[in-house]
Amino acid sequence: MNPIILYDNGLLNYNTISVSSTASGYNKFNTLDARLFTGWKPNSAGSNYIQYEFTAENTFDTLGIAGHNLNTCNATIKLEAYNLEILTWTTLINNFTVSNDYDFLKTFENEDTGNNYYKLSITTSSVAPELAVVFIGNRLTMEYPPDAPFIPITETMTSETQVNERGYMLGIVQSMTTVKCNHSFSYLTQSFIDNYYMPFWNNHAKLRKDLFYSWDNQNFPENCIYGRFSSDYVLEMNKSILNYVDSLMVVVEGVRNA
Repeated sequence: MNPIILYDNGLLNYNTISVSSTASGYNKFNTLDARLFTGWKPNSAGSNYIQYEFTAENTFDTLGIAGHNLNTCNATIKLEAYNLEILTWTTLINNFTVSNDYDFLKTFENEDTGNNYYKLSITTSSVAPELAVVFIGNRLTMEYPPDAPFIPITETMTSETQVNERGYMLGIVQSMTTVKCNHSFSYLTQSFIDNYYMPFWNNHAKLRKDLFYSWDNQNFPENCIYGRFSSDYVLEMNKSILNYVDSLMVVVEGVRNA
C-alpha cells in the first residue's frame, strides 16, 4: 500500500460537539487542540460517544486518533455519519479494535453524499476511554511506496539516569520516545506534485502543523506517526525529466505515546 498523509482536519469546521458525558478535568474540545497532553474522557466505562456536528455537508475518507488508551481499555470503536436531508445513519467503519495504544489511521470509502454529523462510538467494559487528538478528513496518498531499501521508522529514547560513585545504576527515568521516518520517493509525476503535494506543503507542512503519516497502513498500521515535518527539513525536488520529479524526501517526527 502507498503511504498516506492525513493533514487537513475537517472536524475543525464543526458547529457543535456532543458527548455521552465528560469526566472532571477533561473537555470534548481538547480533541481538536492538537495536544497529546489534553483530551476527552467520559465519566465511566460502557457505551460512550463523541459526535461532531456541521451546518454544511462534508465528505471525508479517513479517521486518525492519537494519544489514546483504546487497546488498554479493550475498546470496540465504530464511526457513523448522518445526513440531515435523507435522515439516515451510515456506518463508515464498523466495530473495530486496535492492538496497541499507538497513533493510528483508519480509512473508509468516500461517501456518495456529504454528511452533517460524524459520531465516534466507543464501548468498553471496565475502563473509560481517553482520546487526545481526533482527525477526520481526506487523505493524501503518495503515488508510490518509498524507495527501497528504507527504514520504516526509527525510535530514539530520551531518558535520565543516575549512577553511584562505583558506577552502579541507581535508576532510570524515560521521559519520552521520539519516532521518525525519513523516506525518499522517486519519479513522482509533476501533476501529482502541482495538484496535491505542493498545496499540502504550502498550506500545512512548511508551517509545521500536525499530521498523521503511515507508510503502509494496511500491513504495518503500528508504524503510523502523529507529528509534523522535521524542523531541519529542506524541500528539494531534483528534476532531470520534464514531467517528473526525480526525488523527494518526506521526513516526519513525533512522540510514541505507548
